[in-house]
Amino acid sequence: MHRRRKIAHGHLVTCRRHGKSPGGVVCRHIHDGSARVAVRIPPPPGEEGSDYLCDRCVRHPWDLQVGNGGLVAACMWCARKGTQHMQVFDLDEYARSNP
Repeated sequence: MHRRRKIAHGHLVTCRRHGKSPGGVVCRHIHDGSARVAVRIPPPPGEEGSDYLCDRCVRHPWDLQVGNGGLVAACMWCARKGTQHMQVFDLDEYARSNP
């Protein structure tokens, strides 16, 4: 029997469109639509949602903070929709092709 893992309430964000949803963060360039390439940062094992950084921000992620406008919280559905017209790489794939 396969059990579905329940998401802890603290790992959910409240989205105007999707209600309570698994959340993550996107960089400001993905949020404002100025990025053309997104890098998907996978969640820890057993969790849902992903973070997305543009190809500029993924090179210096330590500079990004939610409080300074570098990162924006997003539900996983809005994050996916925001990156659907971009070229999206998984983090490992991007790291291999951009040493």
